[in-house]
Amino acid sequence: MGNWKYFVTSMRLGDIAERIKYAKELRHPERYDEWIQREIQPKRQKQITNYLLNQRERFFSSLVVSVYGGEPKWLDMSLLDTSELRLEDLTPLELVAIDRAIGVLFLNGEEDLFPIDGQHRLSGIREAVQIDPERKEDIVSVLFVADRGRVETRRLFSTLNRYAVPINKGERIILDEDDGMAITTRFLIENYPLFRADRVAPPKRASLAETDPGFTTAYTLYTINTILCANYFKGSMWKKDFLTGRMRPTDDQLKTVYEIVTRFWDMTVRTFSDVRSVQRQSFERVVSKNRHRKGGNILFRPIGQMALARAVKMLHDRKIDMKAAFDGLRRLPSLELAASPWSDVLWRTFPDGRGGRMIATAEARNLAAGLMVYFGGFMTSKQEIADLLNDYRKALGDPRAKLPRLR
Repeated sequence: MGNWKYFVTSMRLGDIAERIKYAKELRHPERYDEWIQREIQPKRQKQITNYLLNQRERFFSSLVVSVYGGEPKWLDMSLLDTSELRLEDLTPLELVAIDRAIGVLFLNGEEDLFPIDGQHRLSGIREAVQIDPERKEDIVSVLFVADRGRVETRRLFSTLNRYAVPINKGERIILDEDDGMAITTRFLIENYPLFRADRVAPPKRASLAETDPGFTTAYTLYTINTILCANYFKGSMWKKDFLTGRMRPTDDQLKTVYEIVTRFWDMTVRTFSDVRSVQRQSFERVVSKNRHRKGGNILFRPIGQMALARAVKMLHDRKIDMKAAFDGLRRLPSLELAASPWSDVLWRTFPDGRGGRMIATAEARNLAAGLMVYFGGFMTSKQEIADLLNDYRKALGDPRAKLPRLR
């Protein structure tokens, strides 16, 4: 392809661990002293090792390996005498292509095999086969490319890594079968009554405009799931990296996660009548009433929904049960974005008074969550209230602002 000649092959993981080297291990290090090689990140290496050791459905993309030195030889293996191949159905060019495509690449062991793409996979493979020798028998594809010098190989390395774009969060929500939060998000959308009938915007959308028909977004549900479940129970199995990582949680763990997030939404529906009305047939009217150019209900905006989840999680961390948390949250003074205390915290009204815009930042979400905890009557520390007041004054740009009185 282009100026590169390459061979598509396969190798055992055991052979990869033994034969493919890092720059410092090569027979001809002078050929590689200026080559670009990513520094191995121990965390990334550990992730790949665990993936190889624990994932039954493990699979790798091809490693790209440069060959320098030795005497690589290619032997064509003709299939033209195979009885299953009907030669009369093929053109001369097709016959030549078949002859040239299949063969054996011989390496005599004197070559330097250097990973242009796949350094972290190599490090993970080495550790995995040491821990579990059975992994040596796994076979992966390897692309061997002939050495063309420092400049060309650096360019190939840069090209492979520059254009290797990972999937974004929206695509992960749609596709990922290992990310526990993505799995739970899809299950919520398919099964939970509040989210049926196109009430959830597609995963590519992180926010909702006034005219959007949805109640929330898949991105928001994913984030709320993560807020509620990360470290929800004691033990490493509930850490965020576990729930959103490369190892699919067990069915029992996914069941527990689903119970947590559906309890949150059950309580939200029971506590707030406007949210409860979303399940009625007049859904479009409910949305237009609660999300419009002048603001509307904070719980009809993704940032408000995430703030509520954050508040519930903060209370959980204080050993306050979810039901007791929602009983307190009934005391919120108002759910209107343009009203105190949300004005200039989550919503900024335009000077002409004809509309406004959301303040959708992590700082705004966290401040809103803190205000919910405060108005729920759960904030008793004078220092904590003082810190909240300070953040509130910064948001309003008023050093003399006071928190509204508790109900």
